[in-house]
Order: sequence, then C-alpha cells, then structure tokens
Amino acid sequence: MKTKVPLLRVLNWLFGACIFVPLISNAQYCDSITPTFNVDLSASPYMTWLSPSTDRDGFCCGASAPDKCLEFVITLNPNSAAVIFNIASGAVPPGALFYQIDCGTPTPVGSPICLYGTGPFHLTFCKPGNNINTFSIETIPNPIFGPNLTLGDGCSDELWVQFYDETTITWNSINPGGFGSQNGLLSCTAACDTVLAINNSLAPPVVDYLVCGMAANGCTTEPICDTMTVVFATPLTATILAPDTVLCPNELTIPATAQATGGTPPYAYLWSNGTNTATADLTAGTHTVSITDATNCVIRQATVNVTQLAVPVVDAGANIDVCLNYVGAITLTATASNTQGVLWSGGSGTFSPSDTSLVVDYLPGAGEFSTGAIQIQVETVNNTGCPEVSDSTQIAFNPVLESVLIETQDVSCFGMTNGTALVTMTGSTGPYSFAFDGGAYNASNSVLNLAPGQHTVSILNTIGCDTLLSFVINEPPLLQVSEVSRTNVSCFGGTDGSLSVQGIGGYGTYSYSWNTNPVQNTETAVSLSAGNYMVTLTDQNGCTSNLNLIVTEPLPLANNFTIVQPSCNGFNDGSILASVSGGTTPYGYNWNTGGTGTSITGLVSGNYSVLITDSNGCTLNLNTFVSQPTPLAMTISPDTTICPGSPITLEAQVNGGTGAYTFDWTPQTGTTNQLIVSPLTQTTYACNITDANGCVIGSSTSISMISLNPADIYASISESVICLGEEVVITGAYTGSDQTVVLSWTHCTSCPITQNIIPGATTTYTILAVNQCNQQITSDVTVVVSEPPIVNLNPDLGTYCQGEYFSVSNSGTNDPSWIYTWVFEDGSISHDMIAVHVFNSPGQFDVNLTIVNQYGCQSVAAASGTVTVNPRAVASFTADKTEVTTIDPELHFTNTSQNASEYEWHFGDDDMSYVTNPTHSYDTYGEFEVTLNANNQYNCPDQARLAVTVKPSFELFVPNAFTPDGDEYNNTFMATGYGILENDFTMEIYNRWGELIFESHNMQIGWDGSYGAGTERVQDGTYTWVIRFKDLTNTLHERNGHLSLLR
Repeated sequence: MKTKVPLLRVLNWLFGACIFVPLISNAQYCDSITPTFNVDLSASPYMTWLSPSTDRDGFCCGASAPDKCLEFVITLNPNSAAVIFNIASGAVPPGALFYQIDCGTPTPVGSPICLYGTGPFHLTFCKPGNNINTFSIETIPNPIFGPNLTLGDGCSDELWVQFYDETTITWNSINPGGFGSQNGLLSCTAACDTVLAINNSLAPPVVDYLVCGMAANGCTTEPICDTMTVVFATPLTATILAPDTVLCPNELTIPATAQATGGTPPYAYLWSNGTNTATADLTAGTHTVSITDATNCVIRQATVNVTQLAVPVVDAGANIDVCLNYVGAITLTATASNTQGVLWSGGSGTFSPSDTSLVVDYLPGAGEFSTGAIQIQVETVNNTGCPEVSDSTQIAFNPVLESVLIETQDVSCFGMTNGTALVTMTGSTGPYSFAFDGGAYNASNSVLNLAPGQHTVSILNTIGCDTLLSFVINEPPLLQVSEVSRTNVSCFGGTDGSLSVQGIGGYGTYSYSWNTNPVQNTETAVSLSAGNYMVTLTDQNGCTSNLNLIVTEPLPLANNFTIVQPSCNGFNDGSILASVSGGTTPYGYNWNTGGTGTSITGLVSGNYSVLITDSNGCTLNLNTFVSQPTPLAMTISPDTTICPGSPITLEAQVNGGTGAYTFDWTPQTGTTNQLIVSPLTQTTYACNITDANGCVIGSSTSISMISLNPADIYASISESVICLGEEVVITGAYTGSDQTVVLSWTHCTSCPITQNIIPGATTTYTILAVNQCNQQITSDVTVVVSEPPIVNLNPDLGTYCQGEYFSVSNSGTNDPSWIYTWVFEDGSISHDMIAVHVFNSPGQFDVNLTIVNQYGCQSVAAASGTVTVNPRAVASFTADKTEVTTIDPELHFTNTSQNASEYEWHFGDDDMSYVTNPTHSYDTYGEFEVTLNANNQYNCPDQARLAVTVKPSFELFVPNAFTPDGDEYNNTFMATGYGILENDFTMEIYNRWGELIFESHNMQIGWDGSYGAGTERVQDGTYTWVIRFKDLTNTLHERNGHLSLLR
C-alpha cells in the first residue's frame, strides 16, 4: 500500500513555491481583437506546444496602450504541476517581459507558474511593439510513483519514480526494524530514480520503503515522499520423504515423495529418473528431485541415496577337540560377509569379549566337560528386516593327566650351560612320552646341560592329550671386578702409587690376588712404583674375573733458558724465557724479581734465578746472567749564517753502540756522515744515528739567512684621492739595520726619493730596496684620480598624459652615492638618482640634470631634455533617474564627457555597453554602481561612477466577487499578487455587522464561503475584506475592500 499525506500538506508541497491562480467562472480576460490560441496539453503531464508566428493586438487583464496582447487557453493533464511560457523565435521586445495566468500575478517570461487542476487556464502576454514571434508553452509534471512489488524466492525487480530531481532522491526502509535497517535489499539508496529490490534468505516477509525527494517541477519547497511496499516470498525449500532407503536382496524399488515449502505455489517437480510428479519409485542409487515455484526464479534440489543389500554369508569354523583338564577359554573364529554383525549362541558357557564378535573366546560351563561334546551356533544380525542365515560348530572334551612334579638344578657360573631337570607324574593313562623345549618325544623324563632361562616340557599320554608345562633354570649374575680408584706416582722414580678395586656379581663371598711382590690379597694395593698390575677375583662357586691396571709416573723436570739482552746500554728491554719439560703440568715459577710466569721482561743487565715447581710439588732451581752493549756518543757542525742559496758542508761523528751505523739527515735527505746543503731560508738540520740494535742518538745545527724585512720599507703620499689635474707629493724610507741597502723608485730610478707629481689617471708608485745578497723589498702607494661624472640625457624624454607620473634617469654612468640635481621647468627640484615627476597641465617642458660624485668632482656641464604632456579625457554622465522599480527597471544615460572619443559602460550587473548614450534594463532589484570609462586619441582615459537603485515592485490583485456553488469554477475567494512575502500575510473577512467570520495567514488558502468549523455556509451578499502584507523590503501594507458572494 502507499502512504497518503494530508491534502493541506500536499498542496503546500506542490504549490508552496509557485503562484496559485484561482479560477473565476465566465471571466472575460481579453477583448475581442486579441489573438487567442487553444492549447491542449492533456495527453501527457510533460509536453511542449509551439505556436505559429503571430503578432500581438488588443488588451488583456486591464492592460492599456501602448501594450498589445496575446491569449492562450490551456487544458492540462491531471498530473501536470506547472507551465513555462517562452518566446521561441523572433525579435525579443525590449524591457522586462511578464506573463499572467487568469490575470493573476505577473511572472517573468521563462519562469514557471504552478497550477492546480486541469483548467482551462488563460495565459496572457502583453508588451508594446509590433514584433512577430513564435511562442512555446511547456508543462512540468508532478512526481509519478511506480507500483508495489511482490518478489518470489531469488527474484528481483525494480521500484521506480519519475519527475524527481534525481540528486535529491533517497530510499529508506521504515518497517520492519529501524529506519534504513532493510536498505541492504536495494541496489541503490540515494540519487537514483530506479532501484533493484532483491529477494534473498535474509529478507523479511514485507518491507515498506519511504522514497523522498524534491519534485523536478520546482513548485515545492519541501520533499515529496511516498511509501512503496515490497512483499518477499518465503524461501523455497525441497525435501524428500522416503520411509525406507534400503532394498533387501529380493526387492527392486521403494516409493519416495518430494515435498516443497515456501516460495510461490504451484510447484513443478522433476526427478533425475525423469518422473515429473511429486511421488516416484526409486531403484538402488542416488536420486535428485528439482523443484521450482510459480516465479521460476530459483531451483531447489533434494537428494536421497537408495542402497541394495547383498545376500548375507556366515561360517562358524571347523569342529574343536580339547582335553578334560583344559583350563581356559576356547577360541571360536567365524567368517561373515554382507551383514551388519553376528550373534553366537548355544552351550551354557560365556562368550568373550561379547557374543557379537567374529572371533570369541568361549569359556565352557561347569557341567559341559561331562557331556562329551556341545554345539555352538553363529547367526547374521541386520536391522534391515531382511531374512538372516546361521551356521554351527562342535566342541569335544577328552581326558588328561592327574599330577606332575619338576625338579631343577641351576647353572653354577654366569654364561655356563650345566643346568638339569627331572619330571615325575601320575595319571590314569600311561606310559608317557616327553619332549623338552620343543624337541622330539622320547621316554626319558630328565634333561642335562640346560642353559639359564625358560624351558618347556610337553607330556603326551596314550590317547593323544598332551600337557605343556614350563620351568626356569637360573644363573648367578656375571662376576666382574672394576677399578674404584687409582693414584699414580707423583714424582719421577717414586713409589707412592696405589690401586683400589671392587667385585660385583657371581655367588657368595669374594677373594682378591694382586701380582705384586710380595702378593697383596686386599681390595687395595699400595706402595706401588710405575708399572703394569693384574688382580684376580674369585667367588664362592670358583668363578673368576681378572682386571689389568697401569700405574704411571711423570718425566724428570728439565729447563732451557732463552735470553734477550737489552738493546741499548742502560735500557730495560731485556727478557728471559724458561722452557720447562717433564714433571706434571701445570708448572709454578718463582723468579728472584718476583715474577711468577714462564718469562720475565723489562730487564736491565744483571744476575737472575728461578725456582720451578710442578703440580705434584717436584722442584727445579736454576741461575743465569743478562749482559748489555756500550753507550753511543756523537758530534755535529756548529750553527752559522749565509746568503740564501750558498752551499755549505755539514759533518757528524759517532762511537759506541753495537755493529754498523746508519745516518738520517732531515729536512734534506742524507745517509752518510757528511751533507752539502744550500738553504734559501733559515733551516735547522738534524742527524739521527742508529746502530745495529736500533739504538739512536741525534743532534742538530742551525743555518740562518741574511734577509730584508718588508716591514722596514715604506712609501707615503700627500693625497690618496684627487680630481683630474691636481698635484700630489710622494716619498719613501728604509728603517732596517742592513747597511748595504740602496733605495730607488721603480717608475724613475734616477728621481729623488721625495718628488711632486701630477698624475693623469689613477696610479700606483713603488719604492725598491736592494742589499748585498741582491735581495729586494718594496712598498706601494696609490693615488686615485677621479674623473667628473658623465651626464647624458635623451633630448626627447617621452610623452605622457596630463596628471600622469613619469620617471627620468641619466643614461651615462650612475652611482647611488652621487648627488643628483634635477631641475624641472615648473620649478620643481629632485635629488633622486631616478626622479619621478608629474605635470598637471599639457605642453612641452624642459628637464636639466647636474651630478657630483662621491669625491666632490662635478660633471663638466648640465644636460637637458624635453617632456611632452598630452591632455586627458574627462568622463562624466547623467541618468534620467537614479531609482526605478522591477516593474519598469529601464534607465537612460546621457554621456557628458569631454576630450573623449571611446566609451565603455559597466552597469553593475555583469552587463556592459559601448554605446555613447545607452539604455539599460535591470533583471532584479538591488543597489548597482554604473561605471563609464572614457578615452581619447592620446589614450589618456578617465572614469566616472553613479549609484542607482532598483526597488522591488509589488502588487495585490483581489477579485470583487466569487460563486462558491460547488461547480468547477470560482469556488474560493483568494488574493494574488507579486513582490509579497508569503510568511507575513493576513486576510480577514467581515460580515455587514463587523463580525470576523474568516481569517487566513496563507496567501494560498482562500475563503470558500463558510464560517465557524466550516460546516455552515454564509448567505449571499456583500462582505468586507482586509488584507495586511509585507513587500520584499519588509514594509507593511494594508488593503481593504468589498466582495460579492453569489451562489
């Protein structure tokens, strides 16, 4: 089902944003000469009608000259919501364009008018002029909702709506569960006008979906919602009812019935054997039935397995003979096939582990041995209801011996085979035969040479009943002797060794015998020297066990010293290494230096001793001596002073040390005792002498250079910076101690040291000092000669507009630190490197420039140039008015600009014009700024601005009569208009006595001629109406008048 909403709310949804026009029956909207067209748009809620080419004539809805009008009589489809009127072709009349429905509120052309009902509606359009046009009328529909759905199991189908703004559409479940809890059954829930509903196993039986959105017709301010219902069929299930699925060996088929639940009946059946009814006869094997319901969206299947049993087979086994003295159970073995189990029966005994096993142990009853024989049966067991089969076997009982005695003799020693056994028996049936340990039967009842362990004897009587008996021959444990402890000789040649043993196994008490001299007979042999020893252990039965043992001794202690003497005389880098052998490691060392290791180091020349002790306390005491070489001694050439680069021979002498000497001179390399050098700077030469042991002795000598110090000479000047053409004085002096120095100027060697000079450019002067080694030092002095700045101006400094700022600069060399003096013809002066200036009147003007650099040198002469200034355009304009309304928003502008030939207008609403004196019409109300840009042939523009106001227009249209007689025309008294705020509207109706009989605060709700609760009708007559409303500027207005009610 679909949810219905209250009519008042529906009307608010449909027409809240539109102009609603009441119908006045038999009203005359246009005069007789107005062109009229009948427009039938009832075939569909969404249509477009195009008129033929036509002009306008006559008057409609109170229009007057110069307006000319057209009329269109429109019939709508019941589901149409609004119409849009447009000019389709032809020249568009200037100014604002409006149209009306039934002489209601004027509406801009191209904007919709929302309507209620099918009409006829009278659309009128009036405008001055003789334009010939074609016109279009387009209908906008209300939303349309598709049907509810019923979905079978596994089926899907579409829910749909039309004529919504698709981007605003939402789909949400509202029942069952919370809001949106069943949205997962839809393929889309937002921004889609068609969704796919899918039936699955999670779907509830019925779901109500609320679809909401904004109508595409633009006539609503609130969403339009509807409830659409989807019924989901319960899932289809398939089962097979078969009371029995097992065939006995003699059966061919069994009956089975397919059962369907859920889904949408009726059902269709198809068995895998081709049967297409609910019931089928099934043979052995696997059978499947497929079931579909009336929707045929899904196939459900069920399967059953039918089993064919084979013929059962059972065998109880061969007959069994036992002796009367048999103690224990008798094993019965049956074989069976094609059966679920077996069951043993017969006799008075018991079956173990149960009477249902194929292999059982039968324990005869107490009275069964006297019967001679019994019968035992075994039968197949099945729960299929099919016939069973059975088989039987016989057990016969025979007589045996009465009593048996076995006497044994154990072996004497471990591992021997001298055991014996003797059998004595009594019985009713003799003589007897004996078989020991599985051997052949004979008449001897004894056996010799038995090994330890389990033995058997089988006794057979004359009737063939044998008795198998077992007996045990024992042996003592293995006799063994093992070492308990050993002490070897501690020092070479000693006799403090010992050996200790113990015996285990055998029989009785032990005795010991050592091969020592004399023989020792205790568990421990003592006072032993190094050598091989054997002990013999004997038990009470005479069994023996031998053990060989060895006592060892260490080698004698010995040592070898390795001595390294000190490398140089007085050094302490000597060392002694003791290399010990023999004795028992580890060794201990006690040197007379206090050292305890194998070696001592850091030794000077002298006598040394060491006491060596091994781990057994054996000692060795030794002495030795460490020697050293004689000391090294050397001499070297003394210090001296030379001219740089002069050759000189240096010599070193050495004695003492060890072996041959090597010489190492630095910084100049040399390997002999003499070195020839020619240093250029003061240098210290060192010689290191090394003997054969690496002992080193060294000494050095210093050679100084005769040299001049640059700090001992200077040059000076009277002025360091001068302008071109000025004179300076230069001089110099040497302040050092070298008496051989001679001074001169490099630019003039014969000139005096102090002299007057007029340089023509920046120059550096150098004074030179030379000594006996031809060494030179110099000093410099520089005079900077500054040339005057170069001033260069273009004679034509440019063309500019009146009042336009411009800049001028020197085209010669420039420096921000210089002083610039610009003199303009209007008396202005600037000291900027780049001067900026403006002339406020047109004409040609001179500009002069003088520059002084940072040294005070001025440019030779001032430079000049000329600036041309053109007159500027003056923009100005007037408007025929600065305030208009939206009903007549046209403004005319008069251009009063001077010195201008080009114009560009901007009207503040994104529109513009290049006309000299334009006319402009505004499309909306508000505050706008009109801008005029004026320009001339010199491209010197100007701009003027003017603020204008477009006020919103309003009008109220109130009929003077209505006829609430129940027909389709003029049943409600309503006011219409434009430019009115809907939320601030009040209409009151009073009777002739001044009583308030109706009140409305909604412009779309009018008076139907009733009062009170709406059930009573007022009489025909004249009534007074009072209407209060606010326009778009929030200004309150009040209107009143009279109306006639006629039925």
